Amino acid sequence: MSYEYDVFVSYRRELLWTSWTRDHFKKLLTSYLQQELRRKPEIFVDERIDVEADYVQTLAEGLAKPRALVAIFSGDYFTSLWCLHELDLMLDRSGGNPGLILPVVVHDCEKLPAPLDRIQPANFTRFRTPYFCETGIRYEEFSIAVGALAPPLARVIWSAPVFRDDWVATCTTRLNAVHGATNGGTSPDYARGLAGVAQAVDRA
Repeated sequence: MSYEYDVFVSYRRELLWTSWTRDHFKKLLTSYLQQELRRKPEIFVDERIDVEADYVQTLAEGLAKPRALVAIFSGDYFTSLWCLHELDLMLDRSGGNPGLILPVVVHDCEKLPAPLDRIQPANFTRFRTPYFCETGIRYEEFSIAVGALAPPLARVIWSAPVFRDDWVATCTTRLNAVHGATNGGTSPDYARGLAGVAQAVDRA
């Protein structure tokens, strides 16, 4: 196996924010990142459009096969076990180093948890609206801000480690455990992962 995506976008799923992420953020990031990479980037966003798909497996494979992760932090991001495990799995991949993660703050994250607090996040709080007018000045400013993410994100992509096949099994096992836990069960894999992100919850 090998990398399938350049970027995995981790965000707190909610009706309006899924649209913001997919229709505005992802669209602009794709265009700007293409200029840096000199090819069309592959960006994974959990949209769950196909109602027949196994979304847990789709999410696990999407998380296992990107070169970098963009985390869109909001006040409720750190209340989502899915989001926390996405962060933890990407940190595990790089030995606890946050170098494969690019943080973007859209709301209420004055202090990020360690080790993410070692990276200066991009401040997108002024663009915290799902109702953009693409001909308005705020959208122009938003576009410029997304464009500024492309060069550092390209550097992260270029620095990605050699792909390892066991990442797929690790992500699949962990997210299946999270799915089981959020549906009323528990498992050792879930507990292990939760221990890895408990500090993030406490400090967020």
